[in-house]
Amino acid sequence: KIGIGRREQDGRQISGYVLGRFAADEKKVVEEVLARASQQVECWLNAGTLEAMNRFNGTVVKEV
Repeated sequence: KIGIGRREQDGRQISGYVLGRFAADEKKVVEEVLARASQQVECWLNAGTLEAMNRFNGTVVKEV
């Protein structure tokens, strides 16, 4: 999984969570992450590493 975090009920045993399917509430977030990742790759290929790092590194601010 991408940026797996921790679920309280899973405790320290996260392998089942990491290798498991995404929960219904996680699917929208996964779609957003993949869309942003594709934008990052396009930027990297078209404008270079420095531009991609400057544009995409850091905290993602969720638009309202």
